[in-house]
Amino acid sequence: MRNLAEHFALYLFHLKAVIAPRRHMKKERFDFLAFLWHRLWSIEKRFAKLYARWKNGTLPKQRGPRPGRTRKTRPAPAMRLPAGRMWLIKDMQETAFAGSQLRHLIATTPELHEFLKAAPQARRLLNPICHMLGVDFEKPYGVPLVIPVASPEAQPEPAAAPPAEPPVRAEASAHSAGGALNPPLVFSTA
Repeated sequence: MRNLAEHFALYLFHLKAVIAPRRHMKKERFDFLAFLWHRLWSIEKRFAKLYARWKNGTLPKQRGPRPGRTRKTRPAPAMRLPAGRMWLIKDMQETAFAGSQLRHLIATTPELHEFLKAAPQARRLLNPICHMLGVDFEKPYGVPLVIPVASPEAQPEPAAAPPAEPPVRAEASAHSAGGALNPPLVFSTA
């Protein structure tokens, strides 16, 4: 049986397999698609490494912000991923399956949620993938993952009465009783 990191790697493998042929079909976009493919590969490797540390119990301790220290400014990257939501699916419709698979992985894998509680940095790895595929992490299927439980005092609503039978028209009752119907004359015999 595969572990979470292997499932995630297989998921990204299929996504990269859709992107890879497109790199060669569109020469003008080769650099961007190569950058995207490499970014997904990097996320896969970092996720697997973090997952292995979580399983071994060697995750670094959570640190809060340290007062009095400023962050080092990094140089702007030469290339960035687009900012729009679902941009990858809009650009390559063949990747729509990946959004569905990611929703399923999020909604049906309790181990993923345990892992993300222990290692919030893993959530930062998933965020760009969720964004590019239009997946809301908290509501992957459009509803919250935690369904509120009804209180025991709450009474179920009474069932609605079955709908009444529609009234029977006079022509239909005459026809069903064996009576002859007089159809309207369309053509005159005169």
